[in-house]
Amino acid sequence: MTKEDIMKREKEINTPELSIAGNVMAWKNTIIQLSNVSSLSTVALDPVAFPLWTIVGSFIAIILIPFKLAFLTFLFWVLAAIVIYAWYKQNQEIAKQRNLIIMMNSGKVFVIGFKDKEFLEKVYGVLSSIIAEGNESSEHIRININNSTISGEAHVLNDLIL
Repeated sequence: MTKEDIMKREKEINTPELSIAGNVMAWKNTIIQLSNVSSLSTVALDPVAFPLWTIVGSFIAIILIPFKLAFLTFLFWVLAAIVIYAWYKQNQEIAKQRNLIIMMNSGKVFVIGFKDKEFLEKVYGVLSSIIAEGNESSEHIRININNSTISGEAHVLNDLIL
């Protein structure tokens, strides 16, 4: 199963905050045991497909030129330009985002969306360290996805130089 298949099968979790206490990570109404994570990865979001109908609209505008329908020609071109610009801006925004994919031993997959890929790399480092260490302590870590902050008193945070 590819990451693309996983992304299509699972819904993205939109949560403002993750909380980690020892070996347990929680958000909203979900709690997972980090020792049951079989795979942790990050994946870029797919860009939005180019709106091909804008090319068709431009050809229609070209066809209308000999018929002296300047207003309609202008309207088609302006509409096509606006849509292409919106498509470009949307793909620029998507390029900044990534998803964290958490695959459990049971096969359940959690996909958590991040708007800041640099912050996701920090979160990935924290989770990787906790999973690698098998941390069973009562240290608490709070990950605020909206504000891109990680706080807490865990030694993992000191070791990673966040």
